[in-house]
Amino acid sequence: MPHMKAPLILTAILCLASFSFAAQPKTEELTPNAKLALEVYAELGLYMDAMHSVLSSMQDKNSAEEHALYLIIACGKLKAHLDIINDPYQMLNKCANKTDRYHMLILRGQLLDKGAAVQAELMRLAEVGFYGSAKLIHTLQELEMLDDDASDLIQP
Repeated sequence: MPHMKAPLILTAILCLASFSFAAQPKTEELTPNAKLALEVYAELGLYMDAMHSVLSSMQDKNSAEEHALYLIIACGKLKAHLDIINDPYQMLNKCANKTDRYHMLILRGQLLDKGAAVQAELMRLAEVGFYGSAKLIHTLQELEMLDDDASDLIQP
């Protein structure tokens, strides 16, 4: 099996520290910085959902060939969005109060779940040898999610 490189998004999201949930605070308002950060990270989640959708639609060689281009588009949007985030590892630094922190923790948990779903789809595809799809394998190599050795999986 080829060596898979850690996708950029999974690395960015999974490097966030573990956390625990607390009861939602009711006395403080979200700060403007937190509102903006929540919007930015929620949009990141939408791009992760798009990646998951594209990957999960690949159920055989034909669908893998057909949807490889959509994967490039979804990953391109996600990477472009990551570029506008100053430092995605510092998500909780946007918190000025308990309300900010609570909402950031909830969103971070959602992003971790979305990252895990994308990773699960990549693992599923790896288990079936990416259906031997040249387009899919080359796309994943271009996106730096697969090593060059994966070219051996391409079937005529």
